[in-house]
Amino acid sequence: MLVKQLVVTYGNIKINTKTNSMIRKKDAYITTYSGLKFHIFNPTVDEVDIRDCAHSLSMTCRFNSHTPRFYSVGSHSLIGAKLIANPFKKQFLTHDFSETYTGDCVTPIKRRLKEFVKMEHKIERVINKKFHVPYPMAPEVKEMDNLMLRMELVYLMNIKRNPDEKFPLTKRQFMKEINKSHKQVEKELLAMYKKLDVN
Repeated sequence: MLVKQLVVTYGNIKINTKTNSMIRKKDAYITTYSGLKFHIFNPTVDEVDIRDCAHSLSMTCRFNSHTPRFYSVGSHSLIGAKLIANPFKKQFLTHDFSETYTGDCVTPIKRRLKEFVKMEHKIERVINKKFHVPYPMAPEVKEMDNLMLRMELVYLMNIKRNPDEKFPLTKRQFMKEINKSHKQVEKELLAMYKKLDVN
């Protein structure tokens, strides 16, 4: 009996049912919001689109969704970009763009997955090239990222704060910033990128 070769898709992995083999690593891809094929292990700048980044990150929840309310990676990027000094605004806005394609992998897991980190760095280099930001980014970006994390833990997760630390936003100001729909965050992220890309 002649059995035709059949290729089925399971998630984003294509499997040949005749040979039970997966497609080559370099050919593996995900389909993005804009309809592009993004080759996770072998990306090119043509596969990166700001619309995908803004849409995906506005719908990706920080802290692996362990928050009392929805708080997106997109909101995190917008708030930090507003707070950081002018020369670093574009860098901060784009610093988590790799999560558009990898998802927001929690830090304890990421630290133990060398292959994931290697893949993430490769994606970051391609993204930074696309959006004309340096790789690696300036230390000021990491400093603001850490400040944002501490502020988020106190204001959103109710972690006890260091009484000696002063945050750039009050809790009321912070909660106002995150009280936006994902569509609004997506729109603001696109607008800020457009503004920063011109300057």
